[in-house]
Amino acid sequence: MSRFKRESNRPICHINAGYSVGWCGESFGVPLEAREITCRAQGDEKCTFLMSHRSTILQRLQTLQMLLSKGRHVEDVKPEDLSV
Repeated sequence: MSRFKRESNRPICHINAGYSVGWCGESFGVPLEAREITCRAQGDEKCTFLMSHRSTILQRLQTLQMLLSKGRHVEDVKPEDLSV
């Protein structure tokens, strides 16, 4: 159960995603995007994010969703599983 009084029906850690994308994007000089995959506010054990080059984020998200729909757990997905 979430430590919050009520659970969200979607991820809410937009500031964490934005900060990480901004810092890494500036450091590496590449346009990045991030999506929160699991969120404690939704009742998940921890918040996890997928960060990728802006041109590949949608493909990686689709691959991740396919793996999750087949019963894989987020913790078991490796970066190479999401390569494009």
